[in-house]
Amino acid sequence: MGDSKRNIEFTRFIKRNYPKVKSILVVADGLGELSSLLRREGYHTRTFEPRMRDRRKRARDVKYTRVYFTEKTEIWEDLIVGMHPDEATSEIILAAKKNNKPFAVVPCCIVGKLSSDIPGFNAWIKRLTHISGGCNSTLLPIKGKNLVLYKQWK
Repeated sequence: MGDSKRNIEFTRFIKRNYPKVKSILVVADGLGELSSLLRREGYHTRTFEPRMRDRRKRARDVKYTRVYFTEKTEIWEDLIVGMHPDEATSEIILAAKKNNKPFAVVPCCIVGKLSSDIPGFNAWIKRLTHISGGCNSTLLPIKGKNLVLYKQWK
């Protein structure tokens, strides 16, 4: 499952790097932990999760949209985020680019659109950076996959 503080640290990163944001589209937030933390910080969130997890463990204050997120998804939020969003990683970046929206994503594996010919994680990060049109990166203070790719306001 990874570091138990990952959503806390990602929320801190979002607050620090996107001070003007009011609404956030959270993609692939299995148990709703990230969405719930963001809501407690005062953000309006919309959460996409195609595979609903154990109802007893899910955050109760999160309403889910049960579909696969794609670059064609209608976006009205100020920011798109994903913490280890698996197949949706490249889709988040493509949707952000298409809609001229900032994003923050923490990739965890090499899957999804544009991943079929990628030989390793570093090459995957280069591909994601390239398709974003150029983005920043930093590390979260957590164990496991902790590289954040992000693009801020222009």
